[in-house]
Amino acid sequence: MARPARLLLASLLLAAGLANPAHAAPAPVRQLRFENLSALHFTMPASSVLALAQDGQGLIWMGTQSGLFRHDGQRSTIYRNDAANPLSLPGNYVSAIFRDSRQRMWFGTNNGLARFDAERGAFVSHRPAAGPSLFVRSIISDGKDGLWLGTAAGLHHFDTASGRFTAYAHDPQRPGTPASDRVEALARDPEGGLWLSVWPHGIDYLPPGGSAFQHFQPDDSAAPNAKLNTVSALLLDGQRQLWIGTAGGVLRWNIGSPWAQRERLPAPPEVGDFSVYTIYQDRSDAVWIGTQPAGLLRWDAAQQQFSSYQHRLGDPNSLPSNRIPSVLVDHSNTLWAGTWDNGVARVDLGSQGLGRFLPAAGTQDSAPRGNVVGSLSHADEGRLWLGGPSGVRLYDPASGSVLRSYRHDPAQPGSLPNDFVMALLQPPGGPLWAGTSTGLSRLDPAGGTFREYRFGAQDRNFVRGIARASGGALWLGTDGGVLRFDPASGKAEALPAGRALSAIHNAGALLEDSKGRLWIGSPYGRGLDLRGADGALRSYRSDGKPGSLSNDFVNCVYEDRQGRVWIGTRSGLNLVSQQADGSLRFSASRRDGLSGMEITAIESDAEGQLWLTVTGALLRFDPASGAVASHYASDGISSGNFINGASLAGGDGTLYFGAFQGLTIVHPDAMRGNTIAPQLTVTGLSVMNRSLALLPRPEAVGLEGTLSAPSRLRLPWDMATFSLEFTATHFADPERNRYAYRLDGLDRDWIAADAAHRVATYTSLRPGSYTLRVKAVTKNGVWSDQELVLPVTVTPPFWATWWFRALAALAAVLGLRWLYRWRVRSLRQHQLLLEGQVAQRTSELAGKNEALSKAYAALQNLSVTDPLTGLRNRRYIEQKLPPEVQLILRRHEASAAPAPRSAALIFFLVDLDHFKQVNDRYGHPAGDHVLMAMRERLARVFRDSDFLVRWGGEEFLVVARDIDPAGAGALAARLCEAVAGQPFVLEDGSCIRQTCSVGYASFPFLPSRPRLLSWQQTIKLADLGLYAAKRSGRAAWVGLGCGPAAPAPEQVQQMLQQPGGALAAGHLAATASIADDALAMAWSTLDHTA
Repeated sequence: MARPARLLLASLLLAAGLANPAHAAPAPVRQLRFENLSALHFTMPASSVLALAQDGQGLIWMGTQSGLFRHDGQRSTIYRNDAANPLSLPGNYVSAIFRDSRQRMWFGTNNGLARFDAERGAFVSHRPAAGPSLFVRSIISDGKDGLWLGTAAGLHHFDTASGRFTAYAHDPQRPGTPASDRVEALARDPEGGLWLSVWPHGIDYLPPGGSAFQHFQPDDSAAPNAKLNTVSALLLDGQRQLWIGTAGGVLRWNIGSPWAQRERLPAPPEVGDFSVYTIYQDRSDAVWIGTQPAGLLRWDAAQQQFSSYQHRLGDPNSLPSNRIPSVLVDHSNTLWAGTWDNGVARVDLGSQGLGRFLPAAGTQDSAPRGNVVGSLSHADEGRLWLGGPSGVRLYDPASGSVLRSYRHDPAQPGSLPNDFVMALLQPPGGPLWAGTSTGLSRLDPAGGTFREYRFGAQDRNFVRGIARASGGALWLGTDGGVLRFDPASGKAEALPAGRALSAIHNAGALLEDSKGRLWIGSPYGRGLDLRGADGALRSYRSDGKPGSLSNDFVNCVYEDRQGRVWIGTRSGLNLVSQQADGSLRFSASRRDGLSGMEITAIESDAEGQLWLTVTGALLRFDPASGAVASHYASDGISSGNFINGASLAGGDGTLYFGAFQGLTIVHPDAMRGNTIAPQLTVTGLSVMNRSLALLPRPEAVGLEGTLSAPSRLRLPWDMATFSLEFTATHFADPERNRYAYRLDGLDRDWIAADAAHRVATYTSLRPGSYTLRVKAVTKNGVWSDQELVLPVTVTPPFWATWWFRALAALAAVLGLRWLYRWRVRSLRQHQLLLEGQVAQRTSELAGKNEALSKAYAALQNLSVTDPLTGLRNRRYIEQKLPPEVQLILRRHEASAAPAPRSAALIFFLVDLDHFKQVNDRYGHPAGDHVLMAMRERLARVFRDSDFLVRWGGEEFLVVARDIDPAGAGALAARLCEAVAGQPFVLEDGSCIRQTCSVGYASFPFLPSRPRLLSWQQTIKLADLGLYAAKRSGRAAWVGLGCGPAAPAPEQVQQMLQQPGGALAAGHLAATASIADDALAMAWSTLDHTA
């Protein structure tokens, strides 16, 4: 919603709220932007995350109080105890996770130790032979093939080869035993010595090969402190420093130095006392401390102090909770923070250069309007003025805090006249000027009071923009025109409008450039006005012709360091150039990622790169090369939309952009992307729509390697359909990971896939050898170092093997030789008998040839038929559809007269809703029965001449031929009724109710330009309709066709990527069975995903 309506919304929020008092408490800038995954993914743990680890595949494991979660970036697999299944997780309280040197995953639960068997997807439980089950709190390696376990019943050693437990119990009669049987944390030194917390009596040490424990008391005997003896976390870093986490903070001791030299590290000043849950060291040797209630701490070795990351009221991207029991930095340099009461959060540590500031976060004014930054201006000493619907704030970038706030107070004369501040300007050495909805105000810096100037008519007091003018004057953009204000006299002179509905009215974008020209832009669709240095006023509007303004909605005007003027409009970026005859030409950028985008603010950095704000994103544009880089909320910018013209370049090169949810801060020189390459892993493999994780597997299917790391797949010719699901375990922003796959031996080019479609499916493969290759690329454009490679062999039937054919050929040669000799001998004996026998043999050969021809025809038919449903497959469409398309094109292009409306192909994409639940609840045979029954349901609705295709999985494609597109909606409704109106009856007599979602589009997309979209793009359009139907609640149909404003060829790709924007622009028109508001939400989701 990058429109003037944004500020109207802010004004409504202001009118609904109460004025809050000014605040000056410093709020440090948060350089880490946390994403609360539990709020984004319903399969993620919603409360306590006690342990975090990454396995050899790169998947993230999370231990909670209610089970174990394994996350692949898109979904989580949940493991819980099942009393009836001995191979299930032994206990649901998972407090420790450990990956050993053999890549095996071990889990400590409230009911013992468990190892995950990846091949079977099962857990192998281990418990002592005698005594109760162990509540395992921590796990580390013993340096060999064993494990040390810290439990609620003392220290135990576990031999992984023999399964034997050895207990080390506290014995008050024996001084060399552990000081307590409650062992919360463990650490091992390089020599093999073991450190353990003996709660609540400090720590013990077991020397290498020793049996007697040495005791260490963390507190000082001269100043006893029970909290320091309650040790909950231990870490031995690479410098042989032992970090000790206690209920009273963090201690650190250099092993080998006197124990008296241990030091208690100072708490951050804004935190105070805290207790420690966990201590973690990442690959860069940074030490992270999970605490309560201080949130997450990071030790700054250079400054010898902690940096603090905490939950802040009103900041949804701060730490979700201040209770952090687990921390992990994975191999993609993504930080995971498990909370005690609000799930798990994630932040990309590999990306730098972007920051946020929410002015009201952590204050009483934390309502949405309190964080709106709608205008900016320079202030003295490198500070900034921030304006919005909550008044004026003085922001200090150095401390990351608001130093002073100005609000309207009816009881205080000289207060800000109105809290709705739309424009700010402080000229060098001058006072601050603020434009509000009631006039222009000047701040007296000495007294801190405002003086308001009004200009007669009410609309002229609605000041939307302020710009510097020559001679120390100010330009004011108001709803009643543009005024030239003289601060010395306090008088204002209005510019005359050059035309009706001029940009001078409702002027929001003002710029007096280096040539003395005044540029006036209107965000209300009134185009652009230019007042020349001679005072003449010229107006510019969009007329659709080359060289004209790309759109009449002008959001911002900017002059770069080279003196070039750039115009940000609702439909893209325009560069202004002056022609030889003095006229102006507006050149719109057509680069991918920029064409058609609404530009709301423009700034440039020291390298001449332009930084542009658009809806939900920040773009970096290189005018020389045309390259565009996009940055989103997950990269560190403010969430929500940016505000028109709200931008500023700081004196140190820092760029600032105002948004509805705070301030985005850009440090261009420090911009770094996450350069770590993604790692690919297999998350699923199925044959004939049946997962190979289900045992037993079909005997004819051969799988080498494990299910999670397959090295070869062998399929018989009659089961030559398989699907491979994959993912990139790069968690900086999994939703923006992209993929490409190709089956060598079949595909000529790579097939692109996004994070929502991470499955490669191939059906009815011909016998032969293939190689499936998959690669991935991250949001920063870093491709995977290694491809995921799976050789696939489809074995032929015996009659198609080389040896069978060789034997047949040899038999034929021998037979012909014998026949020749027999014939010669028979001719000599009896010519008539020979002729009869020759006729008989000829007849037999003809019969055999006919049988072989029929077998070959059957095999050909099998290659284009789905073996389960009997419907056609993708190969059939690729063979049959191009001639049909050419016929349609000839009918439209053969003559000047329009072709009949029925000269069209309608593509219907049909998807069975929640079909996975059918397989999960009734079993895959029931799911196969439903898929087979769909053939009859489709045949009820469509004609014999239409193409009925199983498109993949539970998805079907119908190509209706020679049909009027106006009747497609009725067909879609009949299809939904045919599926939902009658239950599917299984073989055992039980019934299943099933619905479907339908998306459709017609070819040609635009009859007057039949080649505007290819048939493949038309199917993509139908797929968008299907996606919208499913996102809007399923059991619905959505059709997409050409809107009133047909797109240009260069706009087609943008239309397919952002259908919501295309609908708004009139390029697309939607027909649907669902409500407009639900459909609008679906388009919004589609545009955001694109």
